[in-house]
Amino acid sequence: ATPLPLRFGSVFADEGALRAVLAERADVLLAALERVAGKVEMGVAVGWDPGAARERILAAHPELRPAEEKPATGRAYLEARRREHAVEAALRGEAEALLDRLSSAVGEVLPGAEEVRTVLPAAGMAGTLAHLVLQGNVSSYREAVERVSGDVPDAEIRLSGPWAPYSFV
Repeated sequence: ATPLPLRFGSVFADEGALRAVLAERADVLLAALERVAGKVEMGVAVGWDPGAARERILAAHPELRPAEEKPATGRAYLEARRREHAVEAALRGEAEALLDRLSSAVGEVLPGAEEVRTVLPAAGMAGTLAHLVLQGNVSSYREAVERVSGDVPDAEIRLSGPWAPYSFV
């Protein structure tokens, strides 16, 4: 069976209160159950060294390197902020490209698999992907992710699941 996750910490006074909430939300819950029936959530966490990514960006775009001295004028400050924003946008672009490679590999094996993506969620993380996968396709999914993992030497790819489809309800 595919469970439909319930928010952690949900408390009901008694069985009658639980039944009332279920009856009130029956249409939404049944639609959600239909959407995830026979499926599980698989996850991919992509770790990376943001310092190395930043250095690659600065090597390719030396004009974005920060000035060595503190900005002395308002214009210099704004220029420094513009460079910082450009580097951050380039980092986000590199993280997106890395996640795109994984998404593409999964899409080749499981076309149309639903995906939830989070880019740069924490220090040292390029991003995470969650996919809604038919239970019978879990091994194909694992193989696709592992195949790409070998082609991405500058990232640490951690596969997890199968889980209840928390990200998709």
